[in-house]
Amino acid sequence: MEDKEKRLLESLVCYHSNNKTRMGATKDGGYVVVNGYSYDLLIGCGAADDISFEVEFLNLFPNIKGYVFDGTVENAPMSHKNLSFVKKNISNSNSENTTDLKYLINSHNSIFLKMDIDNSEWSWFDCLSNEHLKN
Repeated sequence: MEDKEKRLLESLVCYHSNNKTRMGATKDGGYVVVNGYSYDLLIGCGAADDISFEVEFLNLFPNIKGYVFDGTVENAPMSHKNLSFVKKNISNSNSENTTDLKYLINSHNSIFLKMDIDNSEWSWFDCLSNEHLKN
């Protein structure tokens, strides 16, 4: 593990809860969420052929908007009225094919982030400030 990865992991706080729900597919594509929090945005990074988590999450929180980012597929495999698909990969910079998500992070305060982008998470986390991470 690199020093920057170790610093990031050391800065995270792990909370324990017995009040959890699994959402999404029963195998890969499903994630566990701690109940009792509210959010103003869902960001899903890495969709491939399964956005069942994002759809179920938005059904639970019907008053928020969600975005799913994946530059490796042409379209989201299903739709939801509150979900927008963006054909871009997550990166530490912005280009025609990538985004650092800061434009969304800067305009929201309580974001639920689902990120499964095969180890590209580390360089993205490294480009964020502590203020970004608080959102």
